[in-house]
Amino acid sequence: MPIAGGTVTLSDARAADQLSFVGGTLNGAGTLTLGGQFAWSSGSLSRTGVLNANSGLALTGDVDLRAGHTLNLSGVSSGVPARFITARAESSINDPRPSFGIVRTCITTGGGSEPRQAKW
Repeated sequence: MPIAGGTVTLSDARAADQLSFVGGTLNGAGTLTLGGQFAWSSGSLSRTGVLNANSGLALTGDVDLRAGHTLNLSGVSSGVPARFITARAESSINDPRPSFGIVRTCITTGGGSEPRQAKW
């Protein structure tokens, strides 16, 4: 399933084999569960939804995790984004292997946090 621009809103639970996210916004309070890899090169995950990437994450480009969205990772994840932004403290990344080797600048706005270096 590709998302290459515009806005996709999920309000319920959905499943897909994989997601190629190259721009736009995925938002809503729903849950998207991916059986294959999540390839994320641009765009925003927004609102209070959940994305379960059961075969890992391939991360590049400028990406945004905003407004309380949760990203759950399983499998092998890799990549080095140009910029990774979290826009609220409520946003989270859950990875059973929290040191899969990506070191990047994580810019956090809201909640009084200062920009910082992060490693997941």
